[in-house]
Order: sequence, then C-alpha cells, then structure tokens
Amino acid sequence: MSSKFPKKTIWIIILILIIGIIFIPKIFPTKSESKKVANPQKKSVTVDYLVLNQEKFDDFIFSNGSILPDEEVDLRSEISGKLEKIYFKEGSFVKKGTTLFKINDDEFQAQMNKLKTRLNLAEIKEKRQRALLEKQGISQEEYDITLNELNLIKADIFELETKIQKTLIKAPFDGIVGLRWVSEGAYISPSTRLALIQKNNPLKVEFSLPQEYTKTLSYQTKVNLIIPESQQEIPANIYAFETRINNNTRTLLVRATVNNSNFKLIPGSYVKVKYKINKDKESFLLPSDVIVPDVEGETVFKYKNGKAVQTLIKTGNKTDSLVEVIEGINKGDTIISSAIIQLRNGIPVKLKEK
Repeated sequence: MSSKFPKKTIWIIILILIIGIIFIPKIFPTKSESKKVANPQKKSVTVDYLVLNQEKFDDFIFSNGSILPDEEVDLRSEISGKLEKIYFKEGSFVKKGTTLFKINDDEFQAQMNKLKTRLNLAEIKEKRQRALLEKQGISQEEYDITLNELNLIKADIFELETKIQKTLIKAPFDGIVGLRWVSEGAYISPSTRLALIQKNNPLKVEFSLPQEYTKTLSYQTKVNLIIPESQQEIPANIYAFETRINNNTRTLLVRATVNNSNFKLIPGSYVKVKYKINKDKESFLLPSDVIVPDVEGETVFKYKNGKAVQTLIKTGNKTDSLVEVIEGINKGDTIISSAIIQLRNGIPVKLKEK
C-alpha cells in the first residue's frame, strides 16, 4: 500500500517553515545584533546656549484707569421761571462768564422800578431831614428813622439785583458745553438739568494701586497711559491720591493729569495705566521660549558636564519676549536656548560653537 501525504498536510508543513524562517531570528538574535542592543550608542544633541548675567530691567505693573474731565458741572438754575433764551450751540467751546441761558425776569424788573421810585423819594426825604437836623429842627431819632427807611430800600434793591443776576446762567469756567436738555419757553426749576459743561484740557485719569506698591508713590511720579485702540503710550503725572487704603480692595485711589491739547481723549473712556515700581533693577532675563512648563512649575535646561539638567525656577514680571527669573539660576550659568522640544533631563548635549 503506498503512503502518500495528503496535499493539505504538505501545505501546512510549508507554512510552518515559512513562519519559522521569519520569526526565529527575531526571537533569537545573532551575536552581532545582541551586541548592538547591549551597547546602544547615545547620540548627543547640538544646542545653542546663553551665559547668564544680570541686566537692567524696569519693573512695571498695570492698572485699569478712567479718563475724567479736569472740571465738570451740571448746569442748573438757582431760581424757577420761564426759559426765555439759549445763547450757545451744543458741543461748542465757551469762555468763562459767557451767558448760556436767560430766564424771564419781567416780574423782577417791575419790582425794581417800584423800588427805584421809593428810593428816589427816600433819598429826597433823608436830605431834607438832615438839613433840619443841622438846624435842630428835628430830633436825632426822627432823622434815624428816615435814614433807616432809606437803607432798607437799598437792601431790597440789592436783593432784587441778585435775583435778576440769577436769571442769567453763565459758564463757570472755559469749557465745552454738551447737549442741552431743555428748549426755549420751558418752565424750569432748580431741579431741572439744563446742560453739562466740561473742561477737557488737561484731563485727569483715575486708577488704583495695590497696597504693596504704594510705598514707591509720590507726587509728580510719572505714569504712562496706554490707549487700547492704538496701543499708543501717553505720559501723565500723578498729582494726588487718597489718604487711606480702601478696606475692601486693599488698593489706593490715585489721580494723574494728562495733556489733551489735541482733544483726542474723551472723558469717561477706559485706559490702561503703566506704573513703574522699580527703576533700573538688576535682574536675570531669559527669552520666554526657553522656559518649559512642568508639573512642579516652570523650568529651564542648564548645561552641566555635557548633559542637559532640567532645573525648577521662579519667575517674576514679563514683557512681550522676556521673563524675569528671580530664583533657580545664578550668574554664569549656561542655559540651553534651542532644541528645547528634544531635551530630556540628563541627555547628552553639545554646545554649538559661536
């Protein structure tokens, strides 16, 4: 009887041989391959570097500020009456003392005419009584009564003149009058808001400083105002501040003056105030892109004995491109400044020749 393997069995044997050829070398590596695995070559990374030295660094803090007019008054009348005339255009500049509104004073003028007639008669009577007193034709008491009547009329005239003056509402200072809230013919009273007048050059800026920075504060200290729309910086001078720290915010309210001769700044607008807290401070400054965030905090890679050593640091103030480092580094340290993504603590590095 002939013994022949089935075709299926032959194909299974062939498949097993192929799998063995492919995987046995990987499971049992050759001596040369084992040697390569046992002695891997560590390739060093070539990097740029910085040698640390202290530099002058101006330390700033920023605060939110509001533009205020130098002077501002809500124009109102001291007396009630019918508004007879308006003498200004909305949004126009007026000089101090310019008449802006006129209240009807017909009633006061009628009273004035009566008082002037009485004054004329009283003056004539006083003159006659004085002549008689000199000739001892009347007593001193009679003359005093006549003189007193004359003085009372003069006092009534002065009081009425004051009321007539109050029918004229004038500009209290040079400034710009805004929108008016009344029309000619309206009946107004002291509670009626007429218009707003502002003095807009110079302007004031109001902002707050945290308690810890108030020790550096003094009159005429310079600050810079940053206009959000243009990022333009405008100088201003501190002229006053509150006498106590706010109990709730632990900040001090400060005011500064700023020139506004071009009238580009508008009262009520927002600005950022840049306040210098340390002048020409010596600090370690590093580019922001060499600082690596870590679970424990911010770190940098130092170069030590041919290796990259990851070091925890503490940072201070920052600019657009630089960061102040206040702890973790020393003068003369070599800081790796390139290939940061490739670095790991302890890997070999080689400094690029400069």
